[in-house]
Amino acid sequence: MALHIFTQGQHNKLLAYQQLLDTLNLKPEQTAYIGDDLIDLPVMEKVGLSVAVADAHPLLTPRADYVTHILGWTRCSTRIM
Repeated sequence: MALHIFTQGQHNKLLAYQQLLDTLNLKPEQTAYIGDDLIDLPVMEKVGLSVAVADAHPLLTPRADYVTHILGWTRCSTRIM
């Protein structure tokens, strides 16, 4: 089973992520996250699979488990899901 949850406009992404884990009773290794900027890094360091889009911040891509060849978050997320 896969759940696709989008939380936009959240400034503290780690807090939102932790709330989702608690609400859905999930472990971090059961989750994936797509990021494109440094604000995403705290969550990307916690999840089971971290993905950076091709045009992500240059400091983010080396820390991702996978970097796409697709530019932009929206186009990337539809292909991954």
